Amino acid sequence: MREPLHTDVCLWLDYYGDLLTSRQREVLTLYFDEDWSLSEIAEHTGLSRQGIHDQIRRGVARLSALESSLELARRDRLMEELIKTALDQHQSGDDGGLRQSLAAMTSLLGQAAGGRGEQDGTF
Repeated sequence: MREPLHTDVCLWLDYYGDLLTSRQREVLTLYFDEDWSLSEIAEHTGLSRQGIHDQIRRGVARLSALESSLELARRDRLMEELIKTALDQHQSGDDGGLRQSLAAMTSLLGQAAGGRGEQDGTF
């Protein structure tokens, strides 16, 4: 499995940060959002650099597991892409493409709601 990108971890922190321990959330926020070094975080928290590294590793693993399970960030990104595509299709008069994009959005919303709601793509 590939190492998550910095931007992925920052986004996952927004979605799942409250599900981490307070120490992990603090360390990950300082490291990824505030760009502090391991030494700066260690001095601030009173932990060793190795302890900080372990907190980061465990926190990122937890965030990755949450995203793999819940996929909130992936769905949000996909919805954003679908909305942009639908707006472009609307502006260009591509009614068929627009209907497909709207059907895909409806399906994605149905998945997010646990399969509840209309998923037949009709409007």
